[in-house]
Amino acid sequence: MALTSDQLKALNHLTKTRFDIFLERAFIDLNPSINYSRNWHLDLLAYTLARTLPEDCEANPTPDDRITRLIINVPPRSLKSFTTSSALPAFILGHFPHEKVIAASFSSKVAKPLSADTARIIRLPWYSQIFPHTNVQREREDLITTSQGGQRFTTSVGGTVTGVGGNYLIADDIMNPQEAHSDTERENANEWFRSTFTSRLNDRSSGVIIVIMQRLHAFDTTGMLLEANQHAAPEHRWHQLCLPAYNTDAAPTTYSYYDQEHIWGPQELLHPERLSQSELGRLQNDMGTYAFTGQYLQDPAPQGGGIVHLDWYPRFTTPPPKDSITRVIQSWDTSFKDTATSDYSVGQTWAETEFGYYLLHTFREKLEYSDLKQAIVNYYQSHQQRLPDVPQPTAVLIEDKASGQSLIQDFRRSTPGQPLLPVIAITPTKDKALRFAAVSPIIESGKVFLPTLSHLNKHWMQPLELEILQFPKGQHDDTVDAQSQALTWLNASQFRQPRIRVL
Repeated sequence: MALTSDQLKALNHLTKTRFDIFLERAFIDLNPSINYSRNWHLDLLAYTLARTLPEDCEANPTPDDRITRLIINVPPRSLKSFTTSSALPAFILGHFPHEKVIAASFSSKVAKPLSADTARIIRLPWYSQIFPHTNVQREREDLITTSQGGQRFTTSVGGTVTGVGGNYLIADDIMNPQEAHSDTERENANEWFRSTFTSRLNDRSSGVIIVIMQRLHAFDTTGMLLEANQHAAPEHRWHQLCLPAYNTDAAPTTYSYYDQEHIWGPQELLHPERLSQSELGRLQNDMGTYAFTGQYLQDPAPQGGGIVHLDWYPRFTTPPPKDSITRVIQSWDTSFKDTATSDYSVGQTWAETEFGYYLLHTFREKLEYSDLKQAIVNYYQSHQQRLPDVPQPTAVLIEDKASGQSLIQDFRRSTPGQPLLPVIAITPTKDKALRFAAVSPIIESGKVFLPTLSHLNKHWMQPLELEILQFPKGQHDDTVDAQSQALTWLNASQFRQPRIRVL
């Protein structure tokens, strides 16, 4: 049924001011044979992307809370590329015909059709009615320009962007799923994003960077940015919208967008019409748990774990009583660099009882040598302040290779005949995976206790749990190495020493 002039005017106004309406109209007109299947997550996605528009744009629903750094993680086939790489640039250029947008994907074969769709949207009759000042002046496979000097430039990972700049940078699946587990290919994509792509932002204070992808690895581009978030000032942190194929939280999640609110219940599917329960089951069976949990649940660590399972560890809320502790040790896995890509230095405090081994505390930072040496001393000397009801450690384990060798030598030279710390050099005889596998029976038997996650320990417990889940495929394994070193030494040395309780 044809719309009246008033109805058409109202629709065009909504299309201009609400990106969710714009998205739906654009998709239907470009894909007349495909059902749009409108779903709440598409409206939320559109709403979140609209929040990146300038504060004075009538289409920004939250002008006082604008987003300039945005990460969106959604499953494959969720209309994310059309929404972000095709419709959004057309919407931006409609409101700002002079604006410049750069959109990237992992290959030009993927990126170029998305650019063509942007041009097709701009040429739609209703678009010209809504945005009369925006029209395509020139179109190539990699470039669309407007008569007002605006442009949408297309590139791919490794592609050149020299001389090109923009205030909107869109990284849409810049990592090939088939290559995400290659350390070299993954780091190449991350390094291109860090060093090349983000350098094209014209105005770093008001310009926008959007990363949209399915999770592929613990240290894919999303993982890299979320780790950087931990050390960033609030105004520099990335805003993340993460939507798995079903709600993996134990409690309902409430989302507000435009004039609506959606309560997403536990285990509720994201989009049943497109990803039903049976379809998800088939995908998990075909892809395997590791790939499925990354790409569809946005959790690149399998829920069941790798070498060990998280549910093998009993939990405790308070340390064991002092009179039940037979000895306390500290175990260190060390690294000397403090760059963004270097390993962490990790120190752990363990208590042994007749029931098993308790992880009481973990230190985890990236430090240069002089700072690391002092940190080990401080960690040992401040033990009683940190854990006043736990005896002083009687051993400090440090791996006797690479970075640890210099530390061991320095500590033993500090006071000849009486080391500053009770340092014990540990010489590894197997690789990291084999060492962790060797202590896995102790863990599986329920003799290794971890503290219950709380707001006081989450800064070190969350990375530890993640490393356990992802090992040996994760980006970092320092807390796992410190753990296997401690458990190996404690388990072996208990048969060589009398078991004397510290009273």
